[in-house]
Amino acid sequence: MNYLNERYTAQGWSHQFQQLLYQALSLKKQESFESEKYKDKRIGIIRGFENLLEQPPDKKFKELYTFYKRMRREQQNLFIFLYIEEVPGDNNASERAIRNIKVKQKISGQL
Repeated sequence: MNYLNERYTAQGWSHQFQQLLYQALSLKKQESFESEKYKDKRIGIIRGFENLLEQPPDKKFKELYTFYKRMRREQQNLFIFLYIEEVPGDNNASERAIRNIKVKQKISGQL
């Protein structure tokens, strides 16, 4: 996201999308999953995302438009962590789990 934000600052679409992601991750960390406040904020984030998808970026920004199409295709899965409490908002645990294996492959020249 940072790359797209820096490259297409005038567009604004990527910045709005990044803000939605920050809001969603913040909500996951701060609010009680079953509270009404959580549910209201979750609905607001999802509506904001749907509104953003209705306003695609200009096709002349190829990388940003490709990213937009990917987000549109995966929209059902993007904010699943807001609906299922056990699903983490990031993939840090997965990356940590494979790190040692990848380091060993790199050292042994199998990469």
